[in-house]
Amino acid sequence: MIRYVVSITLKNTFLNVPYSQIIVDYFIYQILDAHFSNELSIMHELLLIHLRKVEIQCKS
Repeated sequence: MIRYVVSITLKNTFLNVPYSQIIVDYFIYQILDAHFSNELSIMHELLLIHLRKVEIQCKS
């Protein structure tokens, strides 16, 4: 069940979720990351890229 919730949370970060929500989602994912296999590693990389883009947008 946790795996399902985290997956949905990560997908939602690409749908213009507020910045603070993205950060919360990222930390939740990072905490649980050790419990997952490589199944979500690509999503993790995509999320990091997405977070960098959001930071750039917030600064500009």
